[in-house]
Amino acid sequence: MLKKPNKTLKQLNEIVENKIVETTQYAETKNAIDSMTHFAGVKSIGMMILGETGLGKSTVLDKFVTNNLDSITESVLASVDYDFTPIPIIKFKMPVKPTVISVCEMILSEADHLDLTGTASALTRRVDKLFKNQMVQYLIIDECQHLLREHAGTTTTTVLNFIKNLMNEHKIIVIVAGIPTAEKALTKYKELEERLSYKKCYITEFEINSVSGEENFGSFLIGFDQLFISNDLNICTLYDGDMFDRIFLACAGSPRIFKYLIFKVLELGQKLDFENKITKQMFAKAYTNEALNKDIGNFNPFSAKFEKVKVKLKEWDNIKLETHKALLKNNSKKHGK
Repeated sequence: MLKKPNKTLKQLNEIVENKIVETTQYAETKNAIDSMTHFAGVKSIGMMILGETGLGKSTVLDKFVTNNLDSITESVLASVDYDFTPIPIIKFKMPVKPTVISVCEMILSEADHLDLTGTASALTRRVDKLFKNQMVQYLIIDECQHLLREHAGTTTTTVLNFIKNLMNEHKIIVIVAGIPTAEKALTKYKELEERLSYKKCYITEFEINSVSGEENFGSFLIGFDQLFISNDLNICTLYDGDMFDRIFLACAGSPRIFKYLIFKVLELGQKLDFENKITKQMFAKAYTNEALNKDIGNFNPFSAKFEKVKVKLKEWDNIKLETHKALLKNNSKKHGK
């Protein structure tokens, strides 16, 4: 008799969402962040983490905070001979159309500060006091593409100057993350770019055009195969000669889209009370309900013959290459090159 999972669909989705596989991209970024700890309280220095949406930037940052907050807090407390409540790490998302006021409000809010009102000058002084008195060592800023002039308008320079001044006044490690175009906002402001360019990590989608790329994506699928087994989910093997290319094409090499696919498959399985094994056919049905890789139109990687999947993979590679060329050309025109 088929063993059924003893968890609700919500619990299963949570397990999938929280699953982290230390792929090459994840491990390299994690190691780069960890290496910055040697500068804590010693020197203001920074790094950039750049990658398209859904590739794990926020995940690796959240994991760093979870894994290191307690030890960093203990280290700060051990460095003084008086009792206080340190706030060694502040992490926030850059607001849309940021101003000095809105950024200060985000920082103070993350520190559970009670007073978020006042002028830009008053809030800046409050933030400076927070950094000094609570011994802030890390400032982690996600969604930094909101600093681009087309999003932020004329306030970009004042916000970048605010961050630069924080680094000048306090020995903090600043980690910024965003989509690749976020780098433009920083490269136009040389003083801050120099401070944030100690390390740069570019997180990219999975690729399977090389042996190392295949192994990397394979380790990702194996991680989820093991997850399903440990939670009594009877799902066809993902790291399989027939499923490998199909899954890669369906999720467009994106970890986030892959998880969306699994959510849809689990929802179908739950409707059938997990009475039968979840097979390739159920993946095909889940994908039919909503195509996840928009570049391949109505093509269903799970119902098509394997030979046609291989052909579509090559076509999709060409589409990505042409899109990348067009983007580079467009960027060159914008910069007058």
